[in-house]
Amino acid sequence: MLSISGEYCFLDGQLVPISDLEKGLRFKSRSIYEVIRVIDRVPLFFEEHYVRMQESGRITSTSIPCTSNDLRSQIQ
Repeated sequence: MLSISGEYCFLDGQLVPISDLEKGLRFKSRSIYEVIRVIDRVPLFFEEHYVRMQESGRITSTSIPCTSNDLRSQIQ
C-alpha cells in the first residue's frame, strides 16, 4: 500500500511525489491539475473531484491513467 503524506502527481501513469520531480521540468504534453484534500486518509469530496478530472480529460483529450477505485485505493 502507498502511504501519502504530501504533494503528489501522476507522471506517466505513476503517482509520484512532487519532490521527486526535477526543478524546471516542463511537461511536453497536456496536463490536468486537480487537488484532493485528504484528512486522516479520507479523500474529501472524492467523487466530485474524480468526475471533474474526467471532464477535464475529455475537454483536453487527455486520458486519465486510473479508475476511480484505483486512485481512491492509492490515496487511502
